[in-house]
Amino acid sequence: MAAGALVAYIALRQPLLALGLGLALAVAVAAMRPGMIVPSLVPLSTATTAYPLAHIGVYVGAAILIVTVVRRAFAARDARVRLGWPPVCLTLLAAALVVSARGDGPPGRDSDLSGLLIGLMLAAVIGFLPPRPLTVARVVTVTGAVAAVLATVDGVYVSGRMSGAGLLANYFGALLAICVATGVGLARAERRVAWLIPVACCLAAIVQTHSRGAVVATAVGIVVALLAGRPARWQIAGAALAGVAGLATVRVANPLADAVVGSRSATQLTINSEVRLQAARLAVDIAQDHPLLGIGYATFPRIAAADPRLGIYMNTHNDFLRLAAESGAAALVLFLAVLATALCWRAGAGFLPLRAAVAAGAANLFFANTLSNLTASGLFWVCLGVLLAGRGSDRRADIEETTTDARLHH
Repeated sequence: MAAGALVAYIALRQPLLALGLGLALAVAVAAMRPGMIVPSLVPLSTATTAYPLAHIGVYVGAAILIVTVVRRAFAARDARVRLGWPPVCLTLLAAALVVSARGDGPPGRDSDLSGLLIGLMLAAVIGFLPPRPLTVARVVTVTGAVAAVLATVDGVYVSGRMSGAGLLANYFGALLAICVATGVGLARAERRVAWLIPVACCLAAIVQTHSRGAVVATAVGIVVALLAGRPARWQIAGAALAGVAGLATVRVANPLADAVVGSRSATQLTINSEVRLQAARLAVDIAQDHPLLGIGYATFPRIAAADPRLGIYMNTHNDFLRLAAESGAAALVLFLAVLATALCWRAGAGFLPLRAAVAAGAANLFFANTLSNLTASGLFWVCLGVLLAGRGSDRRADIEETTTDARLHH
C-alpha cells in the first residue's frame, strides 16, 4: 500500500520523474530479459503518433536489442552461424536509402527517412534474437483490438472515414489489416475461436475506414492465414474460391463495395484511381531513367507536381515503386529478397500468424506509403524480424545437427 501511494504521488505530482523512473526500471528489466523487449515494441510503435513520448521507448528498446546482439555475437564461437544474408540485405538497403537522401530534401524527408531506417534496424536486429512467434502474435492481435475499440469510442472521422492511433483512414486501416491477419492465424494455430473476438473488433473498424487497400490487404492476410502450410492443391483451390467469392460479393450482392467506399461517389473513386495509376506510371518511368540511385529519397512528390501528367504534389501510393524510383532498383531488389525469404521458408505452425501478418503488410505496400510511418509499419517490421529469426534459428539448428553428426561419424 505504501509503495502504491508513493507511485501514485510521484505520477501525479512529478510526471517527468515518474517517466524517468519507469524508463530506468524498464531498461533494467530489459537488460536482464532482452526477449521481453520485442513484444513490447508492438504497442510502443503503434502509439508513436498519438503519444510522441512512445518514440523514446522504441529508441531505448532498439538500443538495448543492439547491445544484446553485439554481446551475443562476440560471445558466439562461430560468427558465421550467427550472420545470415537477410540482415546483410537490410543493412545494404539502409545504406542505399541514406545515399539516395543526398542534398537538401523536401520538408518531412528526415522524419520519413528516420522512420524507415528504424524499421529496417528493428527487423535486422530482431532477426538475430531467439524467436517468440506466438507471444508476438498475441500482442499484435490484442494491440489491434485495443486500437480499434479506442478509435470507435473516440469517433474521430475525417471526411466520413474513421481515423485512429493518430493515423488517417488509409493508414489506420493498413495497421488493422495486419492485426486481423495475425488474429486469424492465431485462431488456426492455437485452435482457439476466442481469438476471432479481437479480429471482429478490428474488422468493424476497418469497415468504417472505408479503405479499399486495407480491405484487400485484410483479405490477403486471411487467405494466407487459412491456407499457408496446406498442400498445394488446397492452396490453389482455396485461393480460387476466395477470389470468386470476393468478386461475387462485390458484383452481385454488393454489400462489401458499399461498406468499403462509404459515401464516396463513383466519380470520386474513378478520379482517385486514375490519379494513382498516373503516379504509378510516372514512378515506373523514373525508375527506368534512374535505375542505380534513383532521383533521391522523398523527392517524388516534387517531380509529380511538376509533371504535366499529374500536376499534383503527391507520393507514389506504392512503396515498392517508391523504393525503385527514389532509391534505385537495387533497393527494391534487396527489400523483395528479404520479404520473399521471410514468407517462403518452411515455417512451423507457431510462425503461421506472423506469416499472415507480413503478407497483409506487404499487400498494404501496393496501396500506401506505410514503410516510412513507424506507427503504421511498426507491426510489420517486428513480425518480419521474428520470421527472419525463426528462419535463422532453424538454419542454426540444422548446422549444429550436421556438425554433431559429422563428429560422431568421425
